[in-house]
Amino acid sequence: MSAHSGPNGSLEDNGDYLPLEVLGDEDSENHVCEDVIDSLTNKHVECLARFSNNELLAKDSIGQNSLHMAARVGDLNILKYLLDRLPELRDIQSTNGETAAHISAAHGGE
Repeated sequence: MSAHSGPNGSLEDNGDYLPLEVLGDEDSENHVCEDVIDSLTNKHVECLARFSNNELLAKDSIGQNSLHMAARVGDLNILKYLLDRLPELRDIQSTNGETAAHISAAHGGE
């Protein structure tokens, strides 16, 4: 399913993502990150809103999901967005037993 803008420029809920006001410069209107990792690396919360819950819950080869990766990046807006959208991410452990909180603490997170 694809995202589309509502009358106030906000993304409309299509059941796969939460609405999120798209804020940014003129280039952000045409910008779309290719995947979740790209969105996290570039700290583009507005791009994360375009991905399905399953894409955000998906694990990499060492069992880390989007919240683990966001904890490594350390962007509080992204962490808050992910936890508000998918609170169950908080308790998911990687293959070596780490939660996102462990990663955040190891990388100097608040």
